[in-house]
Amino acid sequence: MAGKVTYHILDAKNADEFPGADVFDNLIDPVQLAAFVADRGHEMVYAKMGSMVIAMASGTVLLHPDKPPAFFQ
Repeated sequence: MAGKVTYHILDAKNADEFPGADVFDNLIDPVQLAAFVADRGHEMVYAKMGSMVIAMASGTVLLHPDKPPAFFQ
């Protein structure tokens, strides 16, 4: 692979870049994607080369009653 890699945080403005991306285990479910983006406890960072999504990493915030929120990947 050659070219410039750019990094992005998934949000409602760029969620349409994922259909057809080959970095997930299954096809993107638009309902699940919308729910993921709408939930502030979920985060995803993804990498693109040109217009192609080439990698992603996601995590979630775990809340505890006795400690600060913790982020898990």
